Amino acid sequence: MGSMDSPSLESMAFVMTGIKLCCDVAHVAFHPFTHVNVDASVFCCMKCLLLLVSLMGTSALAQNFQTIDRVDGWLIERKVDREQNHVCRASLPGGGSWFSARVRLDLNDALVVPKGLTTPNTASVDSARKALHLCRSSLLYF
Repeated sequence: MGSMDSPSLESMAFVMTGIKLCCDVAHVAFHPFTHVNVDASVFCCMKCLLLLVSLMGTSALAQNFQTIDRVDGWLIERKVDREQNHVCRASLPGGGSWFSARVRLDLNDALVVPKGLTTPNTASVDSARKALHLCRSSLLYF
């Protein structure tokens, strides 16, 4: 599994410095929605803070699997572990837990079919493997 491309401490410090500079700007602007004078530095701080949060990404905010795609009936999901590695998995949605009631691909892309469930066709499994490879190879998935 590859590691997540999370921002370095240096880039985070650079953004924080930019936020401080934005917040230090002291000028007044006319706000078109409220028709009152509003300190423009407040808006600048909010924009910079939003940029910082987006740079941190969901990896810092959520540790659960997130659906990133559906391929031939397969659910492709990704999460970020505590070491900032992205972990991808593929399964056919079912009515039970991940291990007991889902046809899935394991860490080596081997097909796992729990007892009592039907084996999917080869083309479907190949599509899921391709999607997993794409998920594991890059943070960008498309």
